[in-house]
Amino acid sequence: MRANPIRAWLNRHYPALEHPLYVRLLWATAFSSLGSQFTVLALSVAVFTATGSVASLAGVWAVRVASRLLLQPFTGALADRWDRRRALVGGYLLSALLSASLVLVLLEPLLVYPLVFLTGLTHRGYE
Repeated sequence: MRANPIRAWLNRHYPALEHPLYVRLLWATAFSSLGSQFTVLALSVAVFTATGSVASLAGVWAVRVASRLLLQPFTGALADRWDRRRALVGGYLLSALLSASLVLVLLEPLLVYPLVFLTGLTHRGYE
């Protein structure tokens, strides 16, 4: 049986791929990032559909960026003090709960701003 040359090249250049736990973490992170990007896309569409305003959409993006820029150093310092596994799982669970609550944007568009702000905090807290 002949070895796969692509797998051999990957293992030679990226030896971490030989560890199954790392590969599992890599795939989980990839799917989580993909899901986060779909959430951003769906949120943008929902806000624009609910309000019909490009200014509201720009406000959502401004709040998203502001939450990350203003509080990232503090959430990063807190994350360094906590157990990494618990911070990671807690951050993902809180982010999932906040993302699920974004459905409320369709009922009341003004709820999007605090929800996006809090989602930005949890996102930076577990990275």
